[in-house]
Amino acid sequence: MHEYYAKQMKKNLTKVLALTLLVGTLMTVHAEARLDKWWNGKYAAGEWLGVRSTLEERGLDIRVNWRGNFLSVVDGGLQQRGGFDQEINFDADIDIAKLTKWEALDGLSLTGNLRWREATYSINQYSGTDSTFRPSAFTGAGWRLRKFYMTYTTPEIFRIKSLLTVSGGWQVPTDLFLVQPESKLFVNQSIRTAKGINPNLPWGGSFSTWGGYVNIQPTPWLYARGGMYLAYPFGTNPLNHGLSFAGYQVDPSLNGIYTIAEVGVTPKLGPDKLAGKYAAGFIYWGVENTGFTGRTSDGTIQFYWQADQQLFRERSLEAKPVDEKGVLDKSVVEAKPVKLNPQGLYAFSSINFAPPENNLMSFYALGGLVYRGLIPHRDNDQVGVAFAYGSYSFDAQQLDERRGRDPRTYQAVFEVDYRIQLNRFAYVQPTLQYIIRPGARGTVSNDTILGLQLGVNF
Repeated sequence: MHEYYAKQMKKNLTKVLALTLLVGTLMTVHAEARLDKWWNGKYAAGEWLGVRSTLEERGLDIRVNWRGNFLSVVDGGLQQRGGFDQEINFDADIDIAKLTKWEALDGLSLTGNLRWREATYSINQYSGTDSTFRPSAFTGAGWRLRKFYMTYTTPEIFRIKSLLTVSGGWQVPTDLFLVQPESKLFVNQSIRTAKGINPNLPWGGSFSTWGGYVNIQPTPWLYARGGMYLAYPFGTNPLNHGLSFAGYQVDPSLNGIYTIAEVGVTPKLGPDKLAGKYAAGFIYWGVENTGFTGRTSDGTIQFYWQADQQLFRERSLEAKPVDEKGVLDKSVVEAKPVKLNPQGLYAFSSINFAPPENNLMSFYALGGLVYRGLIPHRDNDQVGVAFAYGSYSFDAQQLDERRGRDPRTYQAVFEVDYRIQLNRFAYVQPTLQYIIRPGARGTVSNDTILGLQLGVNF
């Protein structure tokens, strides 16, 4: 009898163990599947239990991204040491027609951005550069309301799509003019945001103001854009957190008009439709100022020219259909256009000129190359090289000499980056910068800076 119960117990125990093993295996497979789905997803925070896709269907697109810089001055500068700074951006875009389900509002949208930065341990303070050539563009600590504005783009009228765009509200002009997407790969402030304009007037992601722009695009390859904004001193001060809605509150009489105009062409060259952008712009900063010669003027002016061009495109993602004789089947191509491959070589460049009488940086030149998918099987990686040079006003140099100071002559930076795209939402980016004549006075040794930038989209 005891042997019978012992055998039954042994059989039951075997079944329990087998069932436990099966359940454990299924749970492991399920967990691995969920992990794989997350890793290959678009966002690190996932789909928010389906809420994100539901919001997007209703016209609300919410994005959160984090960027962090681990940089070190390994040679030159004021001090050889490492540092860290970071930023988090909260972005929201609302399609009003989708939200209200009213087709008459098609083309109307709302845009907003809130940013937080931490720069206590940044190496910017140890590099010896001025504000234009800082090794990290993450300047201005604390939180900041950067923008909230409305935009309307006309539907197809006169057989022209997007003929007219009108936008207004609390805007950041640098997000809308002299836009160079490839420059955003880089870490140094002069390449990424400042573009040699910020020594003369507020130009960067930290200056927000009331105003708007009008964009006219009569053809897909030609546009003209003009903007008018409130100009006020000290707009990038971190203490105002982007809330200077009344302009310069200490002395409102110093508020002025900030005018920008840009005209450009955006051709698609050759059979590979290589995208380009060639533009010229004019900026007027209408705040009263005193020039280096002592003469007072009502504002400052700045001119810029931009030339960006994709130089080479790798073969298309889909093979072009051919008939049995190997001839391109145009009927299939017209029915289903071939998707263009984003992999290839891109070039970007810009030149600025400002009268030397009341502009600190009278000449600036920027040039860079970015290759997407250079290494086989690393199609989403990017490698880039860029060089920026800024020449300071001769009038400002003479003023420095009269005051017994070393004159500011020129400053330059060379930067190399390789962005390793880990998946759709995260990357690691080694960076090397060599800054020539930091601070432009010749009193600080050239900087060699090594580091990493990390990025995650949530």
